[in-house]
Amino acid sequence: MPFLLRVPFLLGLSLFLAPGQSSSQVPRPTGIKMTVRYSSAGQELERTTYFRADARRREFRNISGSHYGPHLALIERCDLGEAFGLNLDLREYDSHPYPPQLPKEQLAKMSQSPPPAAPGPPTFRIEITTIDTGERIDFFGHQARHVITTRKETPLAGSHRYAQDLVTDGWYIDLETEISCEPWWRSSKQQKGIAYLAAGDDPIERIEVVQKGNEEHGFAVDLKVVDTSLYALKDGTTKVNISKNRIKVIDFVEGQLDPGTFEVPAGFTKVERMNWNQPQEERSAWSTGWEQFVLTVKDLFN
Repeated sequence: MPFLLRVPFLLGLSLFLAPGQSSSQVPRPTGIKMTVRYSSAGQELERTTYFRADARRREFRNISGSHYGPHLALIERCDLGEAFGLNLDLREYDSHPYPPQLPKEQLAKMSQSPPPAAPGPPTFRIEITTIDTGERIDFFGHQARHVITTRKETPLAGSHRYAQDLVTDGWYIDLETEISCEPWWRSSKQQKGIAYLAAGDDPIERIEVVQKGNEEHGFAVDLKVVDTSLYALKDGTTKVNISKNRIKVIDFVEGQLDPGTFEVPAGFTKVERMNWNQPQEERSAWSTGWEQFVLTVKDLFN
């Protein structure tokens, strides 16, 4: 059933790819280790995450242009009320309270519901269609379901936006991955399918949202996303842009985790502010070109 939202002009609309809430009947494992691969625009990154009920550790390495960043880790401890940022190459770390405390004004703004739509017909329609294909596969002992979600954005009379189509082809399982002190404003249980970003005094759009099918709330273990959008050139003409992204869990292990995983290693030096960017390692032109070629071939067959 369609409904209207009165919001400031949208800078962007994005379908959250973060894990959705899982079934409360699914027992939580004592620990999880998973590695996720992100592929986009000729680049590929991997992130390994360790979970237990009261703690989480994320390990990653960024790519900036022709350079790799340092090996980094972020540890969040509910039992200690503290988070630690680690530069594994420099053997340094910093710490800060967790969950983080946001300013009261920002929290109040985030908790507010959008006001009722202004009178008049909608100027922009978002149609979200979710289809469970009925296909099922085994994913490391969990049953994964195949769900395709299509979001079609259509400007109507009086709109200042352009058309956009986003197709998310994904496999989902029921799995709880949030830690016990997950901030409510970051919890997937509070996330909506659409994010609205305000843009000051820009014109107001009257958004009509049409939802078809049951929204998927599972944990995504394999997502292929194709984004087709129009944008304006300086001469006033429009151009079509197509981007493809993939998020895939490539390693998944359940069981008891070493407690040391969630601790700062001995010998690390505490600093006031940890360096997230150094040292860097240059990527050779050959390796960069080969990586882009491999990703192009993967895109043709996936």
